[in-house]
Amino acid sequence: PYVHVNYAGSLVLGQYFKSTTPEQRNKFFTAFDQFIEQAYAQVLTLYTNQEIEVEKEKAINGSQVNVRVKLLQNNGKAPINLVFYWRKNSKSGKWQVYDMASEGVSMVETKKQEWSNILRRDGIDALTEQVQKAANVPVTLNK
Repeated sequence: PYVHVNYAGSLVLGQYFKSTTPEQRNKFFTAFDQFIEQAYAQVLTLYTNQEIEVEKEKAINGSQVNVRVKLLQNNGKAPINLVFYWRKNSKSGKWQVYDMASEGVSMVETKKQEWSNILRRDGIDALTEQVQKAANVPVTLNK
């Protein structure tokens, strides 16, 4: 409920969104939701006992805010800078994350670029299948 999957997914689909059916979108959004969960869970296994600094949110407009977060490394390296992009869901009224940038690199933009060739060449069903396969990869703990 904290991630606005449909909004993020529609941004990832970009220009191809309008050429998909509601059923295709729902299948993609479900796979994308599972993909996000798996990807972030895997990344989180890399960190233990880090300090986190969260700055006050910065309003972009009445329905969007950014929250900057610094992940302080306990090995003396430079902190990792994250920005979480929040949007007020127009249906539920709840604030939800729709994108996250690490060191200035947007997850939504990265996936949009990475997956646009598949969408253009093979269509939404092929992309949904690929995203679902990636989502099904088990999270492994790094020691």
